[in-house]
Amino acid sequence: SDAKIMPNSETSAQTEATQLSFAEVMRLVQEGKEVPGVKKLDIKPTNQSPTPSQMERRSKPWEISSLNSIIFLIKEKFQLDDTLLL
Repeated sequence: SDAKIMPNSETSAQTEATQLSFAEVMRLVQEGKEVPGVKKLDIKPTNQSPTPSQMERRSKPWEISSLNSIIFLIKEKFQLDDTLLL
């Protein structure tokens, strides 16, 4: 629904944002205009190499047998070493 909230005496950015209907917000975004009450983030690329993952890749279901998957899930849940299951 595109029902508008009636303006009140407050003029904070948060209150202004709640006064816009979805259609009005859509129109502002499509026109490239700023939406009142929305914080604009200054995000820039770092152009650095991605950080390598520190977690072990989880096996796909078809890569392990059902028994191995049960053992894998138990080890993962309780953070066990291979030596503890032998």
